[in-house]
Amino acid sequence: MRTRVSLFLALLLIGITAAQSRTLSLEECVRRGREASPSLKSSSQSLDLSRENLLASWGSFLPVFNSSVSYSSSTRGPSSAREWTDPISGVSYETEPSSGSNTESYSFGLSGSLTLFSGFGGIAGLEAAKLQVQASRNDLLVARNAVDREVTTAYYELHKAQMLETLAARSLELSQESFDQVKRAYTMGAVARSDTLSASVDLAESRLGLLTAENSLALSRISLATLLEIVPDSDLRVEQLDFDTYPLLPRDEILASALKSNPELLSARFQQEAALASLRQARSSLWPSLVGSYSYSWGDEVWPAEPLGIFEENYGSSYSLSLRWNLFSGFATRRAIASARVSERVRQYSRDLQERNLIKALESLLLTLENSRKRVELARATRELAREELRLARERYRVGAATLLEVSSAEVSVTRARSQEIDGMTAYLIALSELNRSAGISGAIHD
Repeated sequence: MRTRVSLFLALLLIGITAAQSRTLSLEECVRRGREASPSLKSSSQSLDLSRENLLASWGSFLPVFNSSVSYSSSTRGPSSAREWTDPISGVSYETEPSSGSNTESYSFGLSGSLTLFSGFGGIAGLEAAKLQVQASRNDLLVARNAVDREVTTAYYELHKAQMLETLAARSLELSQESFDQVKRAYTMGAVARSDTLSASVDLAESRLGLLTAENSLALSRISLATLLEIVPDSDLRVEQLDFDTYPLLPRDEILASALKSNPELLSARFQQEAALASLRQARSSLWPSLVGSYSYSWGDEVWPAEPLGIFEENYGSSYSLSLRWNLFSGFATRRAIASARVSERVRQYSRDLQERNLIKALESLLLTLENSRKRVELARATRELAREELRLARERYRVGAATLLEVSSAEVSVTRARSQEIDGMTAYLIALSELNRSAGISGAIHD
């Protein structure tokens, strides 16, 4: 019994330790987010469908075969004797009665055809299918980047909430220490009652700030846990990030990489090239088509005793080579070509617009990164000044040359500077991850 209790307590302790150490890395969160994303699974199915369409396009160059085996039975019922008069001679006859009959028949057929030439439509269709597969790959990468963007943003927001919660907890500790010091000084008659009231207000505001930070932390946990399909408990935390270990690539290198590897832009280009191939496929209807075919048939009232008997007697075969040219289709061909031409132009305009929007987005992200880094540097410098101001204010207050309000104001300045630094760091990391995805630095999809 004691052994079982000891084992249970050991397992419980291991579970508690594992729960307390539930710290997720960004890579693990991104992996889990991809596995749990419905949109990514849907895009993967679209890629599979485009691959099946490519296989069907290859099949257009292969012959088509059809076969059939049939059995039929017909029954004619008995008939009685009837009188019949010849309309010409006027002589009357009486037909013999019939007892009925039953007739059976068997047949087998095999046919095949191959399109030898279709105005290059098959080649254009195959090219369009290949390009569509490439476009679907990049669409899948676009969906993957969207999932990564959501997860990364939620991760950084949780990291920010953790830091702000720690900052609020530290601020509460300082307020509590100040309140305790003022209370002791008031008991000794060294400070006025107004100082104790001011310290009480600061302590209440710090408690409210911690409550707000804890609420934001809980909401951030829910946002990330929802994307990962895990339980958003209070043990969920993310790794501490070092802001200075995320350098920024040169602007020209980023733009060149984006124009070459951006998944949205690549998808638009493949879509435009596929539309151009579809236009060539539509124009192939203006050409004649050459089709070769072969057929074999067999039929008899008795199925042969040998399996190969259908190739020995009562059979027939034929070969044909036909040239077909659609001379007039009621303007259907003209409409199909015009529709394909418009679709190709729309795809081209969409690609050009995508390229312009990409450059605009990259420039905006670069400005955001520069602004965020400057905010961080300025906040750090301000925090150092605020710390020095706080140190001097506390020293002046200790010798009676300053009021508690000055000390509280200096503490608020330190907290505000740190909060601004955290905001700037989070904005920088989110913009940098988005910039890397837009530049196509996050990787590619292979077969």
